[in-house]
Amino acid sequence: MLLLLFYWSYLGFTFVNLGFCFQKITRLKPTESIFTIIFGMLTTTILASVWAIFGRINFEFQLFLLALQFGIVVGFKKELTSIYLNFWHQLKTLPQKLQILLGLTLLLTLLYGVSDASFIDNETYYVQTIKWLNEYGLVKGLANLHLFFGQTSGWHILQSAFSFSYLSDRLNQLNGFCLLLGNLYAIFRLNDYFKNSSAQNLWIGLLPTANVVLFAFCQVPSPDLAVMIFSLIAFDFFIQQYKTEDIVSFNVLFLLSIFIVYIKVTALPILLLPLLFLIINFKKIISKIALSLLMGLIMLFLFIIKNSILSGYPLFPSTLSKDYYKVDYAIPPALYNFSFDCTHCYSFFISGKDFGTSNAWQIFVKWLLYSGTSNVFNVMIIVIMLLMPYFTKRYFNQKSYWILYSLMVLQFALIWYGSPHYRFMLPFLLLFGLIAFSIFVKSMPSIYRLCFGSLVLAFCFLWFPIPLGNHQQKLNFNKQQFSMSQVIYPHKNSNLKTEYEEHQMGNLKYFSPDTGVYIWANGNGKLPCVNFKQIDYFDRKLHYIPQLRTSNIPDGFYSRKTTQP
Repeated sequence: MLLLLFYWSYLGFTFVNLGFCFQKITRLKPTESIFTIIFGMLTTTILASVWAIFGRINFEFQLFLLALQFGIVVGFKKELTSIYLNFWHQLKTLPQKLQILLGLTLLLTLLYGVSDASFIDNETYYVQTIKWLNEYGLVKGLANLHLFFGQTSGWHILQSAFSFSYLSDRLNQLNGFCLLLGNLYAIFRLNDYFKNSSAQNLWIGLLPTANVVLFAFCQVPSPDLAVMIFSLIAFDFFIQQYKTEDIVSFNVLFLLSIFIVYIKVTALPILLLPLLFLIINFKKIISKIALSLLMGLIMLFLFIIKNSILSGYPLFPSTLSKDYYKVDYAIPPALYNFSFDCTHCYSFFISGKDFGTSNAWQIFVKWLLYSGTSNVFNVMIIVIMLLMPYFTKRYFNQKSYWILYSLMVLQFALIWYGSPHYRFMLPFLLLFGLIAFSIFVKSMPSIYRLCFGSLVLAFCFLWFPIPLGNHQQKLNFNKQQFSMSQVIYPHKNSNLKTEYEEHQMGNLKYFSPDTGVYIWANGNGKLPCVNFKQIDYFDRKLHYIPQLRTSNIPDGFYSRKTTQP
C-alpha cells in the first residue's frame, strides 16, 4: 500500500507537470483543475505512442519524462507552485465529511489496488500487451501471435510508461489512480451541490455511490474504467457548456473525446458531442479550431500507425482500407473472420450454429436472459433505454440530456452489430443510472449514508468478490488472503496459477502456460508467450501458425499457411 501510494503520488506529480505544459502550449485554461491532470495523461500517451513506434517503453522513456519535467519545473516554478497550492486549498476547504469520504475512498482504493485480481482479460492480454510494449515497443504483426494483441489500447500504452517493469512486476495500477481522479471530481461537484442545489452537480456528485462496482476494475489496467470515468466528465462538461460559444470549451471537449476514443475505439460515438458543439456555434468558432484539428490528426495518425504495425489493418478492428495497405505480416482473412465471428457469438452468448439458425428475436432473448452474470447489466441497458425518455421529459427536459440519450441509443445500435458486450455501454449505464438516482436522493443526510454505505459494501466485496463474467471459472487463480507484506507491496500483476513450458513451432520458440489453462490465457510468461492450445487449434482448424519474420523478435511475426483445408 505504501509503495502504491508513492506510485500514485508520482503519477499525479507527472501528469500535473505535463498537463500544465500542454495547457501553456495550447493556451487552454479550463476552470476545472482536474483537466490539467487529464491533459497530462493525454500528453504522456502521445509521447509514449510515438516512442513505441521506434523502440521499447522502458527506463529510457522514464528518463526522458524526468528530464522533461525537470525543465518544466525549473522554467515555471512559480506557476506550478500556485497550481499545487490551489489544489491543496480546494481539499482543505471541503466539508469535514467530504474529506473523510475522500480519505476512506483512497484507503479502500489502495486495498483493492494491492489485492490479487481475478480478471480474465488481464490474463489473456492486458499483462502481455504491456510487457511487449516495455520490452520491444510496437512489434510488426504481433496480432498474428495472439489476436487480442491487435487490440493494444492507448490506455495500455500509457500504463506501460509507468509499469517500471525493470524494477518490479507489481505496478500496473493506473486504474486506481483514474478512479481516485473520478471520485475527486465528483466530490468537488457534490460540494457545489450542497452550496447551490444544482441537479447537475448532484448526479455527477453521486459517482462515489457506484464505487461498489467500479472498484472491481481498479485492480487491473482495463480501458473500460478510464472510458467510464472520462466519459462521465465529458458528459458533465458537455451539459455545462452546451449553451456557451467559447472556443476553449470546444477544444476541451474535443481533446477529452479523442482521448477517450484512443483509449477504446468502441467509444467512437462520443466524438459527436464536440461535432454538435461545432455545428451549433459554427460561425463563431470555425476559424479558431486549428488546435483541435491538429490534435485530431495527430491522434488519428498514431491510431493508424499503431494498428498498421500490430495487425496490418490501419483501422483495426475494421477492415476498411486494408486493400490499400499490403504488408507480409497482415492478419490473414481467415484469422480475422474467425476472430470477428467468435467475438460476435460470444457477445450474444450463442453458438455459431445457433446464431445462423435463430431469428432476431431469439438472439435478442438469448443475449438478454441467458448471458450468465452479464444478464443483469443487459437487462439494465434495456430498462434504462425504455424508461429514461419519461424521466428526462419530466425532470431533465433540456436538449443536452436528450442528445446524450440519443447518443446512448446510437452506441447500442453500433455495438449490437459488432459486439454487444455490456462493458461497452457502462458509461451510459453509469450516466443515466446516476441521473435517475439523483431524482430520488436529494437530502444531504441521505447522500452521505449512500456514499459511506457504498464503501462499506465495497469493503465486504473485497473479501467476497462478485465475478464479472461467466468465464471466470475457466481460469485457475492464485487465491491469497491479505498479508502484511501487501501493506508495503502490491500483489503481482498476474494472478494466473500456472507453470510455463518452452515449445517450438517452425522457427518460433515460445512459452506456454500449462495445458489446464484457458485457451486464450497467457498470464505473465516470458516473451514470446502464447497458449499452446491456441497454436494447435489454429493449426488444425484454420491451417495457420505464427512465425517469426526473421530470426529477431523485434522484426515481428506473420502467419504461415501450413496445409490446404
